[in-house]
Amino acid sequence: MTKNRALFGKESILFVDDDASIVLVQKMIFELYGYNVISFVSSHDALKEFKSRFEIFDIAIFDMAMPNMTGLDLARKIKQIRPDIPVIISTGFSEKINKDSFLDMGVDGFLMKPVSKEESLTLIRYLLDKR
Repeated sequence: MTKNRALFGKESILFVDDDASIVLVQKMIFELYGYNVISFVSSHDALKEFKSRFEIFDIAIFDMAMPNMTGLDLARKIKQIRPDIPVIISTGFSEKINKDSFLDMGVDGFLMKPVSKEESLTLIRYLLDKR
């Protein structure tokens, strides 16, 4: 299977999901496509890291349903620090989700789980290229 070269990048991704297995798999996929990934299973730890080194990140991807701070809350907090950073929210709860309402709240992209690598990489590349 040949990798689509158009999906590759060298940018830095902040990836947060409270499921460690998802973090491990997604980090591995993104790194195979050339991205630098800094990942967390805690939204609070991710926010702390973002505050200390916000300039190194090019895009952020957050799970919606996380304990203590939702992905949407985390997105709002990092957008207060760096309004220009593209943020993608990922979720598996379709019955409660309205994609347009997330986009209206300042989220730049939305992924419904389970997410294919092509779908996530295409959205990442699209958002990075339109900056």
